[in-house]
Amino acid sequence: MADTTLPPPPINDKPGSFTWLEWYRQLRNYVSTTGSVPWYVINFAGSNITDIAVRKHNDLQTIQGGTAGEHYHLSATQYAGMSNELDVELQTSGTVLPIVPTLFSPASAIVVNTSGITYNIGTGEFTFVNGGVYTMSLTLNASASSGNRKVYFYAELDTGSGFNILRYSARSKEVVPSVEDQVLFTATLKMHVEAKTRHYIWASNNTVTLNSTDVPGTTAGTVTLPAMRTQWTGSL
Repeated sequence: MADTTLPPPPINDKPGSFTWLEWYRQLRNYVSTTGSVPWYVINFAGSNITDIAVRKHNDLQTIQGGTAGEHYHLSATQYAGMSNELDVELQTSGTVLPIVPTLFSPASAIVVNTSGITYNIGTGEFTFVNGGVYTMSLTLNASASSGNRKVYFYAELDTGSGFNILRYSARSKEVVPSVEDQVLFTATLKMHVEAKTRHYIWASNNTVTLNSTDVPGTTAGTVTLPAMRTQWTGSL
């Protein structure tokens, strides 16, 4: 491989000597270019990419994710909002459902896990810190004392101007007497930043009770069906 460095000038030789002429030749080759400067001529010490006038992100190489025109930067807030989840449980027994539409906000509910979504136990309100598409799963471990009963559900949404009923959020599930059953309601919807929702739950008649019970065949207190579990998951 050819030596691309320039030797020091031969200061101990007489001007015009062969040594000086050879050094001048090397100097000419070192600085002479054809429309460009060789990389080995440039000293990169102290350099910065900001020294380049135009430095488009999409012109970089080995950019992960997407194709041309689909590479984006996220703010810290946006990055944090990529994964949102909430798990609220009612782990006690004996909650009797009302027989008229009633805001569901059991005082004994606990927040098991939360990220990007908050739950107010006093008001029963779920608040979504980040906008995005979210999926809800609401499970009730319910039993009816006598006669077939229906459990009803609907939601209200507040996007900044107060709560309004989501007309087609209504759900219903029949519970047969003396048989404990898992009542499952699910929904997927788009939420705005700081949007809020709350749920109304009731039964068609007396008495439907929510209980936390251990799964048969397991050691008591190790595998339990909670009386209520509400899970929200979503992303940007």
